[in-house]
Amino acid sequence: MREGKYFPVAPEDGRLYSQELGVWFGWEPGRTFVRIWTADGRMLPTPEELREQAAAAQQVAREAERRAREAEARAAALEAELGRLRRGER
Repeated sequence: MREGKYFPVAPEDGRLYSQELGVWFGWEPGRTFVRIWTADGRMLPTPEELREQAAAAQQVAREAERRAREAEARAAALEAELGRLRRGER
């Protein structure tokens, strides 16, 4: 926009740059909706993609917690076994 009037913007690599917003607009192959990229080229996720990322992160955290509990249980069992061996028990 210049002097209150809109002017066409020439696409670059199939995307349109908004100087006002500082982002690129375009279409991702196989998608039917507009995607937004930051000025440095990172595509902004859709709300659905954000939900999927959050669910995946939660799954990773749950798995890490499970492994930590298992490791603590193994460490406790080994510590108990070491104590028995030091006392000469079987």
